[in-house]
Amino acid sequence: MSSPRARSVTFNPVESFRSDLNNLRNFGRNRTLECGCGEAGVQAKNLEKLGPASQPEQSVVLVVEDDVLERMWISGCLRTGGFVIVEAADVEEAQTVLKSMPEIEAVFADIILPRQGTAIDLVTWMADEMPDVPVILTSGQTNPPEAITLSSCPNVTDFLPKPYGCDDVQRLLRERIAMRR
Repeated sequence: MSSPRARSVTFNPVESFRSDLNNLRNFGRNRTLECGCGEAGVQAKNLEKLGPASQPEQSVVLVVEDDVLERMWISGCLRTGGFVIVEAADVEEAQTVLKSMPEIEAVFADIILPRQGTAIDLVTWMADEMPDVPVILTSGQTNPPEAITLSSCPNVTDFLPKPYGCDDVQRLLRERIAMRR
């Protein structure tokens, strides 16, 4: 009796997300979409809509935050504001997403990322690779030393100290994305 052969299946989180994003934009304006995608930690949810006639094209935002509870909170906040959210826990994940997803229109990132690099590494890389993508930075430190270095990066548009309000982040992202378009 022969045993069944094991099949190797490769999962591509970016392609899965793109497929889900296209489905959302084309068919599911009032549906919830979730994609938990392996190593890149990519998640996209669309929880609340303004209505098909008044809803503009949805903006895709990358949230980079190492604290899972804070990342869940701000991602949920932005989803309720109509944004499509992609999440990353560190610089390496953020770079993986940004390299493969030109749909990203803005980045909201914590300055202090203890694993695999800092926000300085991310925005310095972004200044060379994608200088037109606006970055809004946040930190629990009111004047983090990194902010001095970060202010010289062309795509860093704002610094929002923690704690911040959901409406403030939504407003800043809408303004920066509108300026980019």
